[in-house]
Amino acid sequence: MSEEKDEIRILMHDIKNVLSRFFLRLSLIEQNIKDPEILKLVSELKIDSETIKEIIENYEKIAFQKTEKREYINLKKIFQEAVSRFPELKSKEIKVQYECQDNLLLWADSRLIIILHNLIDNSLKHGGENLSKITLSCENRQNELKIYYKDNGIGVPEKEKQRIFSKSIGLWYIKKLCGIYRWQVKEIGEKGFCLEISIKNTIIKPRKF
Repeated sequence: MSEEKDEIRILMHDIKNVLSRFFLRLSLIEQNIKDPEILKLVSELKIDSETIKEIIENYEKIAFQKTEKREYINLKKIFQEAVSRFPELKSKEIKVQYECQDNLLLWADSRLIIILHNLIDNSLKHGGENLSKITLSCENRQNELKIYYKDNGIGVPEKEKQRIFSKSIGLWYIKKLCGIYRWQVKEIGEKGFCLEISIKNTIIKPRKF
């Protein structure tokens, strides 16, 4: 097992090195190109390469049980950052709404944006041609916060809901990351996709200005 982990570490190290070189070359191209369409494409590729690097680093933390310092993270700000990584939302005229408190802070780390990124990616991949809206909403209950990520795409058939997290790699990964926070997840959509994230006994802090 130790040898296998060493091989995985070497593989991840090599992949991250390639990504770093790829990012550097994109930056050099960016400096020498004036065409706005090409510049836009280069910018999107840079965002994608950074996202791949984040995913690899988070997988490392899971595989090797690495810990990361947590802090209060503004949910609205991190959701907006995740949304900004998908320019196709704008080009496809998909409306994105944030309906939680503007100042809601969650006790989390860098995995939070990966969760949100994978949810948006899942909607774009599986929502179907009629996908036109994505919403993040919250419901505060006593000692519990429920976060709902919804889209108005084709959704998940009722018979598939129990095993969706084992069939979809993206959703399996989301559940795995939420499990690290001890957050519970389930798919409850009736029309479209809806992931319910239940946060119990977790520090949730409304920011005071």
